[in-house]
Amino acid sequence: MIGKGNFGRGAVWVARRVPDGHVTSHANQARIQRIVFDDTENYMYSEDVVTFAQDRGYYPKEAKKEDFSFSDIYCPVDFESARMCEMRVWSFFRSVVGADKLDQYKEYVHGRDLKNRMPWSFAPSKKLSPEDVMTLLRDHLEGTPFEFSQDVGAGAFNLPYRWRPMDFIVNNKVYINERSTSTQQTAFIFVAQSRKNVPDFMSAKNWFGVDDGACTVYAPLYGGITQLPPPLAEEGNGIMDVNTNSSFWVFNLVSNLAYTRWNLIYPEVLSMINKVQGRFFNESADKEKVALDLYNAGKVDEAISYLTNYSVGAAVDLHDTWLDFWEYLVPRYLDGNLKTYVPGQQNPDVKWPGYSQAWYKRIVDETGDKYLVPEETPSSSSPASRAVPGLPSLRRLLSLIHF
Repeated sequence: MIGKGNFGRGAVWVARRVPDGHVTSHANQARIQRIVFDDTENYMYSEDVVTFAQDRGYYPKEAKKEDFSFSDIYCPVDFESARMCEMRVWSFFRSVVGADKLDQYKEYVHGRDLKNRMPWSFAPSKKLSPEDVMTLLRDHLEGTPFEFSQDVGAGAFNLPYRWRPMDFIVNNKVYINERSTSTQQTAFIFVAQSRKNVPDFMSAKNWFGVDDGACTVYAPLYGGITQLPPPLAEEGNGIMDVNTNSSFWVFNLVSNLAYTRWNLIYPEVLSMINKVQGRFFNESADKEKVALDLYNAGKVDEAISYLTNYSVGAAVDLHDTWLDFWEYLVPRYLDGNLKTYVPGQQNPDVKWPGYSQAWYKRIVDETGDKYLVPEETPSSSSPASRAVPGLPSLRRLLSLIHF
């Protein structure tokens, strides 16, 4: 869909039916090219999809209608759209179809061969579940040649994000900050199911989450519910006003803490995500059985009310759980330490994870002897410098004190 801007009202658009057994994907880049105009079962389009382009001079008036390509005329691929948009589509296809079929398009998504475009859809190697799609929406190009959590840009804790702007300049050359499917600037995200053989009020099941796709949990919201969960409907606060009554803010508190030391904190966040999400999968299936029994007994309003109460309650419970989770994570990872509660003891077990050996080596490679401890410290005539036999050094004493 492409807006007409100052040249008219509305938009020009095209829709294509996904073949049975196939999946497709789009990421801020039009991908439908040729339109089979007489195949009304598989294509829909605006009446002026071709004539508008001809009137604006984008497509020759004498050119054949059947040669018209929506993407090439209205949204042609360039380096940025290949690398930052089509790259995400490629990574999705690669995950569900296989590297053997998708790696032939590496140069395309790299932005080097823009003519070797990917097919519009593929048959996945297995049927995808909502849980599969949620996992795919956490993608940071892991396992591909474009993974970006291991170079210097990822910092000491392998953060698979790049902060904006989307590009930077060094020595008068422009470089990009890699863009993956999961991104920190996500406001909300959902996985929608459209199901048959169930009543209308429960046929649409919208798994709804807020914030970063890698750090969210999806609450089950049914199409027929008559009330919105308060934590998802909180209004009246701007982006500069933290509001812990809003799930958006609560999830941001957790994700932004994880960004500080990703390889240490995120595994714990992901474990919690899987635990809560798994509960929702099992729980919602049981709730649907009860709602269906009410519906079959002719108690339609009660069935709708039952699922409404469940959806609202699930989202509220998720909000409270995630706020408690943040309150657990903050002291656990406070000040660069890692603290674990020990039953029966007042003080927790404290560890200092520090940095990886690879990062320590990078520090030494870049700073040389700046932080080097000499193998032998020169002696001094000062009495204060002489160690007292049997007493630990000051450095040893400091290391034994837990602040």
